[in-house]
Amino acid sequence: MTSTTSEVLSLPDGPQLAEHIEEMSFSPEIVHPSSDVDEPHEMSRPSSPTIMLSVKELLKTCVVCMNGYAGDTMFTAQACQHDFCASCLAQHIETCIDNEIMFPPRCCGQVISLTGNARSSPSVENLIQSLDDLNFGIESALGARLQTKANELDVLPKDRLYCPNPRCAVFIGSWSSLKRGQNSTSSKSHQCPACSERVCIFCRDLAHTETPCSSHLSAEEKLAESQVRNLARDNMWQTCPGCGEMVERTEGCNHLVCRCKTEFCYGCGSLWDTICVCRR
Repeated sequence: MTSTTSEVLSLPDGPQLAEHIEEMSFSPEIVHPSSDVDEPHEMSRPSSPTIMLSVKELLKTCVVCMNGYAGDTMFTAQACQHDFCASCLAQHIETCIDNEIMFPPRCCGQVISLTGNARSSPSVENLIQSLDDLNFGIESALGARLQTKANELDVLPKDRLYCPNPRCAVFIGSWSSLKRGQNSTSSKSHQCPACSERVCIFCRDLAHTETPCSSHLSAEEKLAESQVRNLARDNMWQTCPGCGEMVERTEGCNHLVCRCKTEFCYGCGSLWDTICVCRR
């Protein structure tokens, strides 16, 4: 009675898998009957052939780092079918959160929505849900940060209220919505959810219950504000008409795109879709 011995192979994961598979070489061994033997000869049973597995079938290549990983540990963009490893996708999302111009996270010009998510239209919400559904080593807090940034950028730049505490500065919400809500109450301030500092909803500065908005700044604060404005004028800095932030051009033409995505002329500060004096 012939006994059969089977061997279980343990394959490594990650980039080492491709190298490991390439070193594997199996072929069935077939023994044919000898031609100089007249008596019937039974062919010896060949060893079980081993199916060669293609490296391409086992691995997917990350579009960013170009390393190969097992397919069930990869994230695949729904629109373009590009694959991301967990580390590169997390880094891409982090960069988009920190850089408003790059938000939302995209691949091939399309908002990243991962396959495996039943929702059909690519959106930030789909990406957040996919990160929860396909958790392959990406921290759960990243999805929450992505949602917070999406909520912030849904509000027009001029209407965004940030905590005036320099050690905090988190996004609080829509300034106009908070003002409408406070009109029904006697309070003229709103508490920051992060640092608990109270913010005046009329001038967006730290709450000042004893003085009006026009006079609550100290002499030092008024002097500092005046110095900044003088510095901006002397260096020909421009103010973005969308968010009101000061902008300095280091090179290039007058067509600027602010981080709030407002396009304007650096020469005169007008919105770019208007015909300003600089382009006549």
